[in-house]
Amino acid sequence: MAIRVFHSIRSTFWFGDSETPRPGGFAHVAPVGLPGERYTEVFRLTNSIDCGWWENEEVTAHTEASTFREVNGIKGTRSTSVGDLILLSDGRILLCARFGWDDITEDATPFWLNGVADHTHSEVAVATATS
Repeated sequence: MAIRVFHSIRSTFWFGDSETPRPGGFAHVAPVGLPGERYTEVFRLTNSIDCGWWENEEVTAHTEASTFREVNGIKGTRSTSVGDLILLSDGRILLCARFGWDDITEDATPFWLNGVADHTHSEVAVATATS
């Protein structure tokens, strides 16, 4: 089963000691063809290092997502960064942190109850958290 990658539509970084992230909207930018236990490889595979990350063999880019832009006939988008999310096949939601990935499944669950976790293509909207 693939790991699904969601990029924040607007820059949202969680620095500080807040326990619960306050996400804006997210776009499902790609599934990465790796089993869940290999989630640590997602960051490298969705960062443009030797090529655009969407060209990596393990990645199936959703170029119709709002985060992709076309320049000179080529569609591309930014690399996975702090504040982006991945959804593992076991249902865990991981937040790209300053160092590694943080499991935010329990904190994020209310954001995903509107069916975001069921989306597999293009635009994904997440309601802002209620305190």
